[in-house]
Amino acid sequence: KTISGNSAINRILIRSDTVGTPRIITVNSGTFANADFEDITFSSASNVDLSAITGGSGDCGGNTITGGGSTLTFTPAATQYWYQDTGNWSDSTKWFLGSGGTGGAGRVPLPQDNTVFDGNSFSTTGKTVTGNMFRSGASMTWENATNNPTWFRNYPSPTFTTNFYGSITLISAMILSGGSGINFRGRGVHTITSAGQTLSSGNCSLIAPGGTYTLQDALTITGSSFTISSGTLNDGGFTCSFSTLVSSNSNVRGITKTGNWTLTSTGVVWNLAT
Repeated sequence: KTISGNSAINRILIRSDTVGTPRIITVNSGTFANADFEDITFSSASNVDLSAITGGSGDCGGNTITGGGSTLTFTPAATQYWYQDTGNWSDSTKWFLGSGGTGGAGRVPLPQDNTVFDGNSFSTTGKTVTGNMFRSGASMTWENATNNPTWFRNYPSPTFTTNFYGSITLISAMILSGGSGINFRGRGVHTITSAGQTLSSGNCSLIAPGGTYTLQDALTITGSSFTISSGTLNDGGFTCSFSTLVSSNSNVRGITKTGNWTLTSTGVVWNLAT
C-alpha cells in the first residue's frame, strides 16, 4: 500500500498523536509519497530509505528506526533561495539551489530545508511572498534581503498557522502583513530574530520537545496568546510583550527569563495552571 499526500504541495503529515512521544509504523512492502513524518518509529528488518519517494519525504523531527534496520534516510536537506519576486511559497519555480537563480531549480521547501531571502530575491520594491504552506521549512532568514519585501501571512485565513523547524531571522526593512500564527517546532538549538517586527497577531506556539529557542532581540506578539507547549524559551535578557503567556500542560518545558515582560491582555494573562 502507498500512503500518499495529494501532491508535493498538499502533503500528508504522518505523526504521533502526542508530540515528542513516538508511534510505530511496521514497514513491509508498502511505501509513501508526498509525505512528512514526525515522531514516528519505523519498525523494519532492513534499512528504510525514503529519500526518493514521489514528492520527497519531510523530516519534522523525532523519527527513528528499530527492528533490525539501522538506517533511516529522508530526502536530503537542501537550502532553497527565493528568486522570483512576488509569489506563493508553494510555487516551486520561485525557488533555486543558489542565490540569484543559480545552482539549478529548487523545490517547494521540505521541513528540513532552510530558506533564504537575500539581495537577489527582489528586483524592486512592492514584492510580496505569500506564506501558504503549513510546514514552511527549517530555518528562514531574510537577513540580506533588499527592496522592502512583504511577507504576507493571512492565507487562506487568519487561523492559518505556519510551522518552522528551525530558526527565524527577520529584518527591519521588510513588511509583515496578515494575522496568521507561527509555530516554532525545532528540536535543536535555535534563535528568533524579529528585528523590531511584531511577529504575529495570531496564535504563536513553542512546540519543540528537547529544543531551545533563544531570542536575539526584543519580541512582540500581539492579539492571541503565546503558548509554550514543549521545549525551552530563553528571552536572552530582552524585553518581551505578549497578549497572554500560556504554558498549562504536563509536557517538559522551560522558561529562562532575565528580561522584562509585558502582558497586555486582561483576565488571566499568565497561565501555568498545570
